[in-house]
Amino acid sequence: MGNGLLGGRDGKRPINVYGGRGVGGGAWGVGSGEWGVGEWVGMSNVVHGAKPETVETEHPENLNDAYQEVPKGTSPHSLSNRLARMLWAVVYTLLVRPSPRFAHRWRNWIYRLMGAKLHPTARIYPTARVWAPWNITMGAVACLGDLTDIYSVAPITLGAHTTVSHYSFLCSASHDFEDPNFPLTTAPITLGANVWIAADVFVAPGVTIPDGVVVGARSSVFTSNLPAWHLCAGNPAKPIRAREFKSAAKPK
Repeated sequence: MGNGLLGGRDGKRPINVYGGRGVGGGAWGVGSGEWGVGEWVGMSNVVHGAKPETVETEHPENLNDAYQEVPKGTSPHSLSNRLARMLWAVVYTLLVRPSPRFAHRWRNWIYRLMGAKLHPTARIYPTARVWAPWNITMGAVACLGDLTDIYSVAPITLGAHTTVSHYSFLCSASHDFEDPNFPLTTAPITLGANVWIAADVFVAPGVTIPDGVVVGARSSVFTSNLPAWHLCAGNPAKPIRAREFKSAAKPK
C-alpha cells in the first residue's frame, strides 16, 4: 500500500492520513524495500485539530471480513509504467546519483531523455529522488534540492525561480481508505513562480501554491488556500504575514 489519504467524503471534516517513507514495496524498481515495485508502507500521520473528537459511525459487523476478501498484491500501475520505472531506477543509480553536484547540464539531459520538461536553467541535485521524471515540469531557475522526495505519480509543476529545499516531500498520490480495495488516488501539485518550500515540508496531493509563497521549515500544506506573497508555516500551514521587500519592486 502507499501513501494514504485522508478525508471525509462530504468534505466537511477532513482527516488527512499520509503514509511516510516505509518498508515493503517501494516506489522505484523491482524487489522489496525502499526501491521496490509496490507502494510505500509507513506509519501514518493523522492531522486533526488540537484535540481529536470521537466520531460515532455505524460499521457492518463483517467489516474485517470485507477487508480480508480484498485481493492483495496487485499493482495499480500499468505494466508499461512499471517497466519505465525499472529503467529509470537503473538510469538514476548509474548516471544520476553518482554525478557531481555541478553537473546540472548532464542531469538535465538525462531527465529530458526520461520525459521531464525542464527549462535549460532548471536544477535537480543528484540526491533528489524523483518517482517518475516524465511527470515533472520545471521553469527557469527552478530547483529540486538534495534529498527531496518527489512522488510524481501525477504531474508536479514548479514555476520559475521556485525552490524545494532538503528533505521536503511533494506527494501527488494517496489511497481511498474508505474503500476496502484501498484504490490509488492521484492529483497534481502546482507550485507557482518565486515559491520557496523550506526544509522538510510536506505538500499533499492536489495542492496549488500561488506565486511568492514561502512555506516555513517542517510545515505541512494540505489545501490550496494560502495567499500569494506571504510567509506561511505550521501544521497545517497558515499565513503568518505578507512578505516585505527591501526594494519597492517584487521579484519578477
